Amino acid sequence: MSSDNQALVEALQKLCDEGATGTLFMTLPDRRQARIGLLHGRIVHLTLFTLRGELVIRALANRPPLSFSFHPGNVSEEQGNLPDTAVILQRLAGADTAGGADPGPVAIEAPAPPLPESVLRVVTQELAHFVGPMASILVAEQSEATSVERLLARLSLDLDNREEIEAFRHKVLDRLKGGGH
Repeated sequence: MSSDNQALVEALQKLCDEGATGTLFMTLPDRRQARIGLLHGRIVHLTLFTLRGELVIRALANRPPLSFSFHPGNVSEEQGNLPDTAVILQRLAGADTAGGADPGPVAIEAPAPPLPESVLRVVTQELAHFVGPMASILVAEQSEATSVERLLARLSLDLDNREEIEAFRHKVLDRLKGGGH
């Protein structure tokens, strides 16, 4: 196994063996964030900015993260067409299991700038009216959103009904437009 991703692959293997469900968050050397979702010990979600699935495997292979941490809980989504978990782990370790030549590096588009802290603070404060202290965690999990609309859409999934969603969106947009942070 390549020593580059050895710690990551070993941690993932342990989580898979334990049947874990949750998300492994990684910070890469270029400060980009990647996520690997696990559901009952199976890798079901791979994200690196706009990349999903197979392209993330290629982008992460032999590219060790600066840090990573696992957060148990729900997985944001399951992606179809992912290889088997064992194959993903082998490929992250640098083994070529695709049976062909290495297709080369994956171009990763430059990330959009993150939303300002002042915006995230307003969103957190308004979300807290609906979900309590979990608001800060939920917003932090979605902080890579590149627009207020995208952030609100993702967070709306954590609200109970249409009325709450509309009230939340209205309050946030009102505060952001009026500058009432």
